[in-house]
Amino acid sequence: MDHNKKSPSIIFEGGGGKSNGFFMIPIFFVISGFLFKDKLIRKFIETRAKRILLTHFVALTLTTILVFILWSGTREVWEKYVFGILYSDLRASNIALLANNTLWFLPCFFVAELIFLLEFKFIDSTPRRKILIVMLISFIGVDISTIICLPWGIDTAMAMQIFILAGYFLKERFDKISTLQLILIALIVIPTAELNQRVDTALRIYNNPIFYFLDGILGSILIFKLSQL
Repeated sequence: MDHNKKSPSIIFEGGGGKSNGFFMIPIFFVISGFLFKDKLIRKFIETRAKRILLTHFVALTLTTILVFILWSGTREVWEKYVFGILYSDLRASNIALLANNTLWFLPCFFVAELIFLLEFKFIDSTPRRKILIVMLISFIGVDISTIICLPWGIDTAMAMQIFILAGYFLKERFDKISTLQLILIALIVIPTAELNQRVDTALRIYNNPIFYFLDGILGSILIFKLSQL
């Protein structure tokens, strides 16, 4: 965490394991909330679309061209491939995304930030009520994911709202977190992450969503603090 710039600056590499991913994806949404600034919706869509969505679709298009050169599939396979590019969801077994399986994150991230911006502008309530509304949206997103995978990871974007809100509130409180509180956080995260076993945000494997949300937020705080050392 860069104190001077008031922005997270983190480099890490994720690996496998029982608790794989309990903060690896949530941390990016926590950072998004930490850096959140109110913007006009139109300006947000224009800037983020160029920065995120354009990157996403250009990368998938280039992948498609490469696959087309190296691999001759049937018409049915190619139709699924093109559909995969437009749908942009990994769990739906889209071979377009399987060819570059990290790109599911980009449209999901765009949608998540847009949802949070809309919440920020149109939910005019006390912080406590706003927390309850965002939590409800996150749990609804988790429930939807057990039924259907929405395009652009909309259900995942809904589930990630609680992390963006956590980052937003953390902005003003980060420097006040004491060493004792960090120890308590670690004592909570370690056993709950182990109890929740393996999670995978891309595939909507949350196991216990309460543990998933708790570990994602607290694990992100630990990583932020460790990045200062």
